[in-house]
Amino acid sequence: MINVTVIDVNDCYPDNFKIVKIDNVVDKISVTESIKAGDDLGIEIRAKDDDKPNTVNSEITYTVGGIYSLEGEPFPSITLTAESLNRTNTETNYLEFYCRLINGREERHVIGNRIVSLKATDGGGLLNTHNLTLEVTDANDYPPEFDFNIDQNPCTNSTEISMEENNVVGWLNCSTSTSDDLKFRMKDGDIDDDNRKVDVKILKNSTKPDNATQLDAFTIVKDPKYNDIYGIKVTEQINRESGAWYNLTIHAQDCVDCNQDEPKLTQVHYLMIRITNVFEFPPIFKDPSNNCGSNTTKCEQLVFIPENESADKDFLEAYDEDNISGTETQDVFYKIMAVVPNDGKINLKNENGIKKENAITADKLDREMTPSYTVIIDTYNDEPYKPIYPISEPQPNRLFLTIIVLDKYDNKPAFENNNNVTFGSFMPTDNQGDEVLTIEAIDVDLNETLHYIISGNFNWTESDPPQTSDSEPPFKFAETDPKLPREGKLLLNFNPKGQRGFCTFPITVTDEGSMMSVTEVKVFSITEDLQVPFYFRNTTNELQGIQNNLQASLSRIFDLACKIDNIEQPAGLLTRQESDGLNIVVIHFINETENIVVPKHNIERISTGEKASAINKAMESLDLELIAIGDSTIETPTDNSQLYMILLGLSLGVVSLVLILLGFAYHRSTTNLKRQVKALSATTFGSVSSEMNQIGVDSAPVPGSNKFSGEGANPMYNLEDFTIKEDDVSSVGSGDSVLVGVEDTEDFRNYGRGKGRAPQPPGKKSAPAAPFEGGLDNPAFTGRSIDQVSSAAPPSAFDSTTRTNPLLQLGEDKDLTDSLGDYQFTVTRRGSSDMEEDDHPGASALNSNFTFG
Repeated sequence: MINVTVIDVNDCYPDNFKIVKIDNVVDKISVTESIKAGDDLGIEIRAKDDDKPNTVNSEITYTVGGIYSLEGEPFPSITLTAESLNRTNTETNYLEFYCRLINGREERHVIGNRIVSLKATDGGGLLNTHNLTLEVTDANDYPPEFDFNIDQNPCTNSTEISMEENNVVGWLNCSTSTSDDLKFRMKDGDIDDDNRKVDVKILKNSTKPDNATQLDAFTIVKDPKYNDIYGIKVTEQINRESGAWYNLTIHAQDCVDCNQDEPKLTQVHYLMIRITNVFEFPPIFKDPSNNCGSNTTKCEQLVFIPENESADKDFLEAYDEDNISGTETQDVFYKIMAVVPNDGKINLKNENGIKKENAITADKLDREMTPSYTVIIDTYNDEPYKPIYPISEPQPNRLFLTIIVLDKYDNKPAFENNNNVTFGSFMPTDNQGDEVLTIEAIDVDLNETLHYIISGNFNWTESDPPQTSDSEPPFKFAETDPKLPREGKLLLNFNPKGQRGFCTFPITVTDEGSMMSVTEVKVFSITEDLQVPFYFRNTTNELQGIQNNLQASLSRIFDLACKIDNIEQPAGLLTRQESDGLNIVVIHFINETENIVVPKHNIERISTGEKASAINKAMESLDLELIAIGDSTIETPTDNSQLYMILLGLSLGVVSLVLILLGFAYHRSTTNLKRQVKALSATTFGSVSSEMNQIGVDSAPVPGSNKFSGEGANPMYNLEDFTIKEDDVSSVGSGDSVLVGVEDTEDFRNYGRGKGRAPQPPGKKSAPAAPFEGGLDNPAFTGRSIDQVSSAAPPSAFDSTTRTNPLLQLGEDKDLTDSLGDYQFTVTRRGSSDMEEDDHPGASALNSNFTFG
């Protein structure tokens, strides 16, 4: 078997051209004229080569051979380039070769069909050319235009017209003096009818006076004779009193029926309509070079008048359309509506007492007092004149005249200082050429360069003159800085090392008008004993940034001229931690009244008390943290108001607590005292007789004691078996009551008398019965007294039966340990209120107040 391999030969041309747009085959390329340079035309052009796939013979390269009109003429206005591309077909795995067309440059207004010659060349060099149709469609790139220059429009002014009030309803005329209608054509440069279609209307936001109510009476109407000509119709009679003018905004928009995505172009035309009386035109200031003749822009004029002269100056003459024909004219008047500032020096120039002349007169103006004036002048026809609009608003009949007063060198320069002395200073550490002071005289004249010279001898005090050559003075002025023509910088012209004291000399300043002034200059040598270090916890940049404000504040506080000599960091005086963030501002102070430099110790001495407080407040306002002045730490004022309020609150709280505790203690003490009084009363009752603990039992005495055999038998007094409910109705004692001898008191003896009322005056109905007898004074009472012991067998410790209770012999040394035994008794009494309410006040007080078991 013989295998025959057929080798491909490049014998096929690229062919079968297709235009594909979004996977659809189309017959032509279609773009709008608005396509920009570098834009893709949005299509693919594909060709096929029948040679073996994926070989050089089947590779295709595309180029644009040219662009021609339909007649075959070259058309260079359009440039296209072909971008050759390839991709793998996913179904055949063969390479496909295609191209995209890229626009070369932006070119408008090339609407129409063109022929694009596209060349396709395969890898073997075989070439095939295919002609494609390129369609360039119209884009909406022309806005609509207002055209008033047409045969159908006789109006000469398309921006401002006048109409008479109460005019006949219909087309808007060009003016009050003609019946010609205002017409205009709408033009659009686009070709497509949809792009050219225009909608015209009057916007509702058209400007008008506040009192105008007839804006809707104006409407845009298309002329029925023409498709593109429009006019304005008035649908109702216009009343001038309801609005003197209307500024109509006529709005035109094309591409009315286009899709929303397509751009729509607009144009606006403004038409001022003035409503006038019959045959009346107000005068106006009309000059296009000065923006006059419009109610939207100020009509301004600038004039110049030299100072110190009486002069007349013309201003713009008013224009009145009624006076153009010359047959019937109206007077034109002028009136100054305002002069700012008004010092009475600017007036209108009168002609026979009537303000008809367009001129003002100025009476010796002073530029230094008033450098310029603004004069608002109105023009009008009829007297008296009352402006319709505020005088600040631009109007056609209003002129804003600005008068510039020209300067003359009529003021001499002057120095603003105390006693006509100017102070400067230098330090022994300065160098020759350093600045001593900057001096600037005041001259109110304009554009003057001031010249400074040293005009006298140098007088040194407290020091010898420095060593300089005869031709070189110790001080001299630097060259004048063109940017600062009024300043003079005085320089040090010697080595100041070791120089002390001060130097005085005169300086003369001369202006451009040869006018001069003289000041005395006093230059001090500032040594260390005259320099005051101010220590701040601030950065160098912070201190340098407010250097002028710091000098001004200290000058005000000390009432001395303050001059900052240097801003430096401490060296070798403090530890690194102490000096961290610390900077020193070295300052000297000059007493300008006495013409001396104030010593350092004087400044330190007065920097206390109220002045220290003022310094602190001033530094706080400058966001500075002042630590010390010289060797003295600055007194830092503290605001203790909050602390005082807290301490005051705490004090009030403590006082309140003490008062509460005292009240509580008083209440408890009073209660205890009341309880003690009640207990004492109960004890008194229990002390009347010890037989109360023996009632109803054997009362035989126990020999050798003051007890009885039945002692404690009454359960009322058995504390172990009975609980007393009230503290003030019980008394616990040892044997008889411990209050021995209490019966000798008057209260005790009279207690048996009860609570009988005191005798009342004779004749009073409420007089009580006579007091009853009771207690020890009652003959019926048979009990023992508290100081009596048992009568059967008295203990050996007692000598007799009366007044022998050992508790009464406190003055004698007696051992009662064996003689007295412990026993208990309990007595319950009724309250005093019960006694007062008793129906039988004569009953025994003893029986009525005690209860026995």
